[in-house]
Amino acid sequence: MSDTPPHFTDTSAPEPPGPAGPGGMESHVVEAGDTLGSLAARYYGDAGQWRLILDANQDDIPDPGRLFPGRVLKIPAR
Repeated sequence: MSDTPPHFTDTSAPEPPGPAGPGGMESHVVEAGDTLGSLAARYYGDAGQWRLILDANQDDIPDPGRLFPGRVLKIPAR
């Protein structure tokens, strides 16, 4: 018998956001401190590309200066 406990999978946990499929769209759960510029820098290597994220989420971002933690944003391929 092994001293290693068996591996259990929590099936009640939601799937983490990630690639959304062949359309080249990813998703990102907003964390405190995230900005459109910081997300653009993270995903595109250029904070100036923030408008790509805004355009993909127009209905979910009423104020580009304020992102709310927990919100899931679409991150389009560049």
